[in-house]
Amino acid sequence: MNRLDELVEDYSLSSYHCRWSMPLIFLSGAMTGLSELEQKKWREYFKDHFKSKYYIIDPTVFDAEDEDKETQELGHTYDLCGIINCDYFIVNLNKVVQSVGTCQEIMFAWLLKKPIIGFWESKDLVQPLHPWIENKLTNKMVSIDAVRMYLQLEYSKRKAKELKNE
Repeated sequence: MNRLDELVEDYSLSSYHCRWSMPLIFLSGAMTGLSELEQKKWREYFKDHFKSKYYIIDPTVFDAEDEDKETQELGHTYDLCGIINCDYFIVNLNKVVQSVGTCQEIMFAWLLKKPIIGFWESKDLVQPLHPWIENKLTNKMVSIDAVRMYLQLEYSKRKAKELKNE
């Protein structure tokens, strides 16, 4: 058994692996060195638009700057559980190259074969990506609104499939 298998097995125990009544989205993106507003504004956008359709995992519930070891470990566990259980991994590509945590989350989601949807908050913020980041993305979109439309379509397809199976 390799380390990834062990990690997934560890976090797939009943206390971590959950069944949700709605699809789950994990919101990844740079946090360290950003203001609270920069960390949370785009995440709030997704929560506001999809609170009735998706369950949202938002890593900003933990303070990225907190030096307390227990808080950091709890935040890490929360992130790993969110990535393991998510249906969609959404990543804000702004400042992703400078964010070690976001790069690790992308790699972990990719190893788990999660759909990784990357976006920039606006066309003005588009910047070149490192090939190791770019080749992990399932979809790359130039705006948050494009991701919103994509997720709306995915939700509609899922609902149509559920209705067909009833």
